[in-house]
Order: sequence, then structure tokens, then C-alpha cells
Amino acid sequence: MKYLTVEEIIQTHNKLIEQFGGEKGIADKSSLDFIADKVQSSKSDIYHKSAMLLYEIITTHPFVDGNKRTALEVSKAFLLANGNRYK
Repeated sequence: MKYLTVEEIIQTHNKLIEQFGGEKGIADKSSLDFIADKVQSSKSDIYHKSAMLLYEIITTHPFVDGNKRTALEVSKAFLLANGNRYK
């Protein structure tokens, strides 16, 4: 299974902020590290792991702005990286 790194999550966030506006910045890097580790160590399937990414980024607010946008895009990227084609 392919996992997104913290750096990939941050890059996704930065691209979304550049594209749609908002304030760049990480409010809590340790939360991002925790989220990435939690997803990787989970014994769940890809759908639960994707949901975990979505939920954890939205609720812990690791970024200054754009947490919901980032959570959705990262969750989708995780599914796509693991061969899931959603409609």
C-alpha cells in the first residue's frame, strides 16, 4: 500500500492555497506527523484509511487555513495512489 508522506500532504496544501487563496502555513507539524503515522499503522482497508485522513485533518486543523480542502484532496490522492478509481 502506498502512503502519502507529510511532505506530500504539505505540498498538496500549498498548491491548493496558491490555486484558491488563503493563508499558507502549518499550525501544528506534530499533528501532521501523528496523522501520517496513524494511517500507516492502521490495520484497516484503504477506504477506512482514506476516511481517517479526511477526518483527522479536518478535526485537528494542522494548517493555518484550508484544512477541509486539503483533507479532501489528500484523501482522494491516497485512494488514487492505491488504485481506486472513484466516480
